[in-house]
Amino acid sequence: MIADFSFPLFSENQVSLFKFWFDGDIREGLCHRGELFRHSCTVASSQASQVYALGQRLVCEGVEVVITCSNDRYRLWTNLRVEYPPSALASLL
Repeated sequence: MIADFSFPLFSENQVSLFKFWFDGDIREGLCHRGELFRHSCTVASSQASQVYALGQRLVCEGVEVVITCSNDRYRLWTNLRVEYPPSALASLL
């Protein structure tokens, strides 16, 4: 069975990351299809199901999400147009 996710999933080596200033800190971001995303949370690869579930919840709330993965971690990125602070995500994991 193939999972049907409502968000893109990329290997980290397939995306270009950048740094930007936001809310008093230097943050990490990525660009996908002309939209800007901020790094919102990271989990170990052994906890990938948590980041998928969180991604689905956010999509249901109208937040555009991208997930990237590497050998040891999964990272969730949220669209910068949506006010959803990373601190709020911590309580959802």
